[in-house]
Amino acid sequence: MKTEFRRWVWHVGAFYFFVSASAFAQGSAIITLGMPTGGESVMGGEAGVNEPFGALAGWNNPALLPSLPDHTLGQIQASWSHWDLMPGSAEYGPEHTTRALSLTLPRFIESWDMGLGAYYTRTDFGESQTIDPEGEVTGTFESSEWVGGAGLGFRWKSWLGFGANLKFYHSELGAGEEGKAIGWVGDFGLHLGPTFKTLRGLIEIKPSAAWVLQNQGQWASYGGSEYKDPPPRTFNQGYALDFRWMDCFWAHGFFQENREWLPNSRGGLAEPVTVRGFGGEFLVFGYSRTYLKDEWGKRDKMQEGMDFVLDGKRLWLTFWRMYHGDFTSSRESLLKTFPLKANSLFGVILQPNPRFVFSQVQIESSQGIMQAQKRMGFSLTY
Repeated sequence: MKTEFRRWVWHVGAFYFFVSASAFAQGSAIITLGMPTGGESVMGGEAGVNEPFGALAGWNNPALLPSLPDHTLGQIQASWSHWDLMPGSAEYGPEHTTRALSLTLPRFIESWDMGLGAYYTRTDFGESQTIDPEGEVTGTFESSEWVGGAGLGFRWKSWLGFGANLKFYHSELGAGEEGKAIGWVGDFGLHLGPTFKTLRGLIEIKPSAAWVLQNQGQWASYGGSEYKDPPPRTFNQGYALDFRWMDCFWAHGFFQENREWLPNSRGGLAEPVTVRGFGGEFLVFGYSRTYLKDEWGKRDKMQEGMDFVLDGKRLWLTFWRMYHGDFTSSRESLLKTFPLKANSLFGVILQPNPRFVFSQVQIESSQGIMQAQKRMGFSLTY
């Protein structure tokens, strides 16, 4: 059984080598902690430290939780995403599912915004067999990992954000207690994002920077073994520039660098994985292109995505602006248009906004692997 367990772990590691955003060093465990979360938009590709798009943004950086209404004009958001990580793989068929819920309370105290987040992500690796020392099949088991967590973030004067996540992981890669590992990790994030307005708020420009310590916590021990592997502990930093025209056009460019702490190494940090790209949205259409470079894993990958975004509140605001000639900023226009303030209890109840996002992603890697992934996200924002 131990031989089959080790063989299965090798298959899991090989599959992750091709699809993950991070280059894990040898010895890292709980790969679900480092999976790209997807989310309701392909914007940012496999980056996420400085991409406040959808409820899953807090998974990568809890400091982004108070910033989500800047993009969606909503306080309550729910997002989900499902990936077939190796399309056409009948033998293992790994799948990755993510769900998230967020609540933002703007100006809950003067000059302060607060954001709350809850996350659940699961990777199913498929079915495997247990084999005794004589080579006889003794049974089958389902291998999987899931991680659940919660986050809290604060933002001061709409430009300085900080926050923390607490995540619990459950990994079951083998039959019985021998193949299980349970533990917890934490994330700590910082986000800087001032907004500059020109032409009476008609144009908004927002440079931003973010830094995150991710997956700091318990090392994984399968079956209570004395031998332990660290989770994918990383230091991530990202920089971005946003350009917005009224509520109908938005452009975004970014750069992110992820570095993992190497266990038992004097070098400290591994070679960086870099992600850079650009994209934008116009009314109901979105497009993004992302490039990933991994020196340690010898990978180059390009991701191209297209979104269809149906955001009732943003479309309504766009036409309302044009009709009334109102060229103030998004939030100011929103407060003028609706009779109740966006941060009041009755405002939350009476201002529903269905927001639907469908994404088609095409990935091309230097290994010649082509992956077509469909991601669907839905959020009901208020």
